[in-house]
Amino acid sequence: MSEYLQEIVEFERHLLKFLQAHQEELQSLYKQSSDVWIGKEAVYRLYHQSFKVYNIQKWSQDVLELLEQVSKEPFHPILREMIRNGTNQTFETTYNSMWYTKAKPIVDLFLHLRFYVEVALDEIQKTDKERFGSPSWYLLLYLWNMQ
Repeated sequence: MSEYLQEIVEFERHLLKFLQAHQEELQSLYKQSSDVWIGKEAVYRLYHQSFKVYNIQKWSQDVLELLEQVSKEPFHPILREMIRNGTNQTFETTYNSMWYTKAKPIVDLFLHLRFYVEVALDEIQKTDKERFGSPSWYLLLYLWNMQ
């Protein structure tokens, strides 16, 4: 087995153990994201053009802090760009004229992270055989460029 392939196999084992060990936290985050006052409100606030859409950054940051514990490897460049544009944003009244451009990255990141949490919870339940070749599992590996 090549060194690169061995690295991926070891990362997969580590990732699965990490997700299993943090299953309760993942479930809590998923439940929060499903709450009408977090997830549904975030999308509503995007359309309503309310500064309250900025509040979901806290949830996204909580998920990112958990995922950053998995590896010192950097996240995939696409996710890094989403993080750069969807976190640490502060509302300014001048943003009203460019609302969609400013608020959409916050909601995009939230929706992507919510999806990743859901996928992680699904993958924890699978057997190794079911997980092998699963696009969902490979998607999780892509978070750290391990695919």
